[in-house]
Amino acid sequence: MTEAKMATIIMDHDDPQTVRRMLSYLYTLDYSDERLPEDPVKTVIADPALPPHLRHKSQTKIVGEARSGRTSSGVEDEVQYDPKRLNNVLVYAVADKYDIPELKELAKRKFHALVKNEWTSIEFEAVRDAVFGTVPSQDMGLRSIMCQLCIHHFQDIVKDVRLRSVVLSSEELAHALLENAMREKDKDMELLDGALAKQMSLQDELLAAKGDVRLVLDQKEKAEVLQRKELAKAKAETQTAVFLQRKELANAKEETQKAVNQRNALLSRLNALVDNANGWEECRNCGDDFGSWIERLGSSDDPRFQLRCSNCRCRHDV
Repeated sequence: MTEAKMATIIMDHDDPQTVRRMLSYLYTLDYSDERLPEDPVKTVIADPALPPHLRHKSQTKIVGEARSGRTSSGVEDEVQYDPKRLNNVLVYAVADKYDIPELKELAKRKFHALVKNEWTSIEFEAVRDAVFGTVPSQDMGLRSIMCQLCIHHFQDIVKDVRLRSVVLSSEELAHALLENAMREKDKDMELLDGALAKQMSLQDELLAAKGDVRLVLDQKEKAEVLQRKELAKAKAETQTAVFLQRKELANAKEETQKAVNQRNALLSRLNALVDNANGWEECRNCGDDFGSWIERLGSSDDPRFQLRCSNCRCRHDV
């Protein structure tokens, strides 16, 4: 059976290009989401009253005139878009209609890869309407992808007033964003609670550490005070010992000097006695030859000597 004959079996309101892609999959297990040679140029028409899968129309000469700078009074201002995303949505819908689950999964994968890697806000409204207008509400295949897409690009949606209005006008997308915001809030609260608990734990650890440090410092301070006392005591004892040693040294020096003086005096007396004894040849009293002897006087500590005549015992001064 040729493609043309098979196409006649399909209901008249099915998109012919989407039917061709379905037939291509049945023959080759794949299809092209690029614009087919026989596809008309598709543009987004800002008319929400039209069904999503019909929001495109054929343009031939008019598009050429627009590109060349010429205008036509009967044509609305339209924005061209890449048809691959909508083509995959339409394939997904027709695969669901004719119960071809493998084709649905393939269309889903292609659609997900496109919207994930090539985010474009200019055709978001058309893609949204196609997903939510051509697929049954209980089918979450593409719906979940759209919800995740909005969640992923939440900041872009917030910054773009028109895009934000488009997203919030969809109850499902708005609900998905709200649920995600609540989940993020719960996560933030959990993180905050965890951070607070961690902070409290760290504060407790810090207080305990401060207490340990204070204890160590107190012990160190006490040790330093005790050490200073011991050093002062040792210094005083050392000074006392030095004083006593110096005093003892002074006394010893004095005693030594005294002994030296006594010895010198003794030697002087002995020397004088010897000189005197050698100087006398006869006794000054009897005139006899001098026979002298030395008499020991005084103490052993302070010895004294007296020169006497051995005959008459007459004293002779030294």
